[in-house]
Amino acid sequence: FYRQAKTTFHEAVESGHTAFLAEEDERCEDVFQMNIGNVPPNGTVQIVLKYAGYLYVENLESDESQLSRATFSLPSVINPRYTPSSSAIIPEFDPFEEPVVSNSASYTLSFEASVSMPFDIVEVSSRIDKYSTAFKPDHKHAEVKLVSEFKPDHNLQMIISMSKPLRSFAVCEPGDSSKPTDSFLSMGCLMAQFVPDFSQLTIQQESRTELVFVIDRSGSMEGPSIECASESLLLFLKALPIGCRFQIIGFGSTHSALFPEPVDYNETTLARAVEYQKSMQADMGGTEVLPALQAAFDAPLTGHGWYRQIIFVTDGDVTNANEVIGLVGANVTKARVFTIGIQTGSSSHLIGTVARVGRGIAAFIEENSQLRRVVMKILRMALQPRASEIKVHWNLMNELNKNAPVNVITVPSEVPPVFHNQVITVYGLISAGTLAGLKGSVSLECEILDQKQTFSVNIPSTEGYSLYSSSADAPLHRLAGKYQLNELGDRYKTSLMNKKPEDDPEIKTLREQIEKISCAINVISPVTAMVGVDPVKRGLQVALILINCQLLLAYLAVVCFAGWIFISQSCG
Repeated sequence: FYRQAKTTFHEAVESGHTAFLAEEDERCEDVFQMNIGNVPPNGTVQIVLKYAGYLYVENLESDESQLSRATFSLPSVINPRYTPSSSAIIPEFDPFEEPVVSNSASYTLSFEASVSMPFDIVEVSSRIDKYSTAFKPDHKHAEVKLVSEFKPDHNLQMIISMSKPLRSFAVCEPGDSSKPTDSFLSMGCLMAQFVPDFSQLTIQQESRTELVFVIDRSGSMEGPSIECASESLLLFLKALPIGCRFQIIGFGSTHSALFPEPVDYNETTLARAVEYQKSMQADMGGTEVLPALQAAFDAPLTGHGWYRQIIFVTDGDVTNANEVIGLVGANVTKARVFTIGIQTGSSSHLIGTVARVGRGIAAFIEENSQLRRVVMKILRMALQPRASEIKVHWNLMNELNKNAPVNVITVPSEVPPVFHNQVITVYGLISAGTLAGLKGSVSLECEILDQKQTFSVNIPSTEGYSLYSSSADAPLHRLAGKYQLNELGDRYKTSLMNKKPEDDPEIKTLREQIEKISCAINVISPVTAMVGVDPVKRGLQVALILINCQLLLAYLAVVCFAGWIFISQSCG
């Protein structure tokens, strides 16, 4: 599919047609590239991008009140990325060419958003940018406009504060009746988001825990990044509980461990670790992540019944993210992995996917004011008693069909790990035409400290999804499809890191499934590309004119707790 799309594009351009090609970087999946060929002289090019994705959401608890906030971020910065000397996964396609930047006019950006939330919006703010906000009478809706001049040295960010804490909910989206009944977009799509509450259990911490800190000390961390990593490590060290064991591994071109093996946390080992932290510099050369993480996984556990948690701190500036992801996937039974991305421009693909595959959580620190909050959050999650037997149950029936049970395909097939007050999203796909008359509930079940925990939400009636059915872009379907692509892609990378040949039946099946879903929902993947050809020749006198632009792959127009943000942006 990928090569076929590129061939179609080049043949169209060479024959005089205007065409475009969109492709995702095989090595860095948070970057994509667009080529536009045969633009008429003095022609205007307008690129319209539609995204669907998630807001970063969290509950904020204080002695006085409980609030929540949702953060929208438009990536605007990408840092140069280090390419290791060798590769365990051989790239299938040619790497992207470095774009030649030549602008005759200054870069400008305008930004407007229509925000719809389930609770009253208290304010819309940003740590750098300034917005004007016009609230609707119910205060659940607002029109937001960027009023400050945007400088692309940081990610455009919009923080939406709400008056109530987030809670579990479910929504539905009907399928497209014009599509074949067996197609992805024709199916009914359910989305459930759970916010588990373990407040009665979280006073207990996981005993017999080994915490291994893998700290990036490569040259790219020079300056504020290594200072941030050093301060983060100090906060971790000061907050570790008595009874745990810990280890520190610094890496660059090589890696080295502070102790021969994880050691008990006490005054002596803490003093030695703080001495290491004070002298920590970005002086270890290139960013060879794989050997450092491999060492963290391979070290024997220091006792029977102990659990290992790896806390990986990096700027993520590498091109072999797929190998790192595959390595973590191949070793997920040995340890959970939590990730912290340091500074603006850190690879969201590497940081986010390593945490997802490693059954941990990811966090980003873009300024020092976020340090303590992020460190304490990661440490709480790493020390939380493990949830096991995690399952999703759909209890659905159709009133129009004599209350017959409804079969549901759960996405993802493996339910994500469960943490206190952290959002878990799952999707359910049902046969075309069965959404009308649907009723029932969906529940998330797990066990913590031998106690069964159940969280349930009711499936709304058909009136409950009117907000979503107003969009012809089927955002829930595409989010569910993207979730499937992520899950299949994670397994694909893990299989490659396990040295399976490309003609292995499992790898071939995974590849075919990725191609099928990507084409069904029109969302690019590392093995597919999007091509469009103008059937009318525009009388061009030149054989080939190419416009190339590389962009960060973000997911905008985001769904969050039955809330919407509709984005309008323009770049000049």
